[in-house]
Amino acid sequence: MTHEQASLEFARLCESLGHSPDKLKDAQVASWLKALRSLPYERGRAAIDATVRKWEYSSFPPVGFFNKRAEGLSTEGTPNAIPYSQDSSRTPWSQTQEAAFAVWRQERIVLMEFPIPLPEEPKEFVDEEARINAIEQRYWAYVHDQDGYRRRCELKWRSMWKPGAA
Repeated sequence: MTHEQASLEFARLCESLGHSPDKLKDAQVASWLKALRSLPYERGRAAIDATVRKWEYSSFPPVGFFNKRAEGLSTEGTPNAIPYSQDSSRTPWSQTQEAAFAVWRQERIVLMEFPIPLPEEPKEFVDEEARINAIEQRYWAYVHDQDGYRRRCELKWRSMWKPGAA
């Protein structure tokens, strides 16, 4: 969170709790701004909301109370501002079919299940070592995109993937 965002959120907190920032000690304001700046904007904003909801006293809450709210948020790790989205009809990307395909494809890569044999690869393997070597060659062809191998694998995986399979 930027200094300007932290200042605005701190002012919002003060207003919500009925306190004036001018009446707080400089050290208290500095510790609040430092705590806010250390968080991503979405998480800091949500933690301010949680602090306002949970604080039951007439005094100003200590920074530790805010930090506990920030640590306990369920939006931890969420890379966007889903809790504050103005467009309620949008589906978070992580819940789309494209995301499900990406996870499924990543599993194929990790398992080294490349669907297309390389041109120089034999039709049948004489032993396990030859099969492992061929799989490793497919992996490196995919990583280095040798002769468009990655694109061909992507197209094949798209034809193999069934929505809901991930």
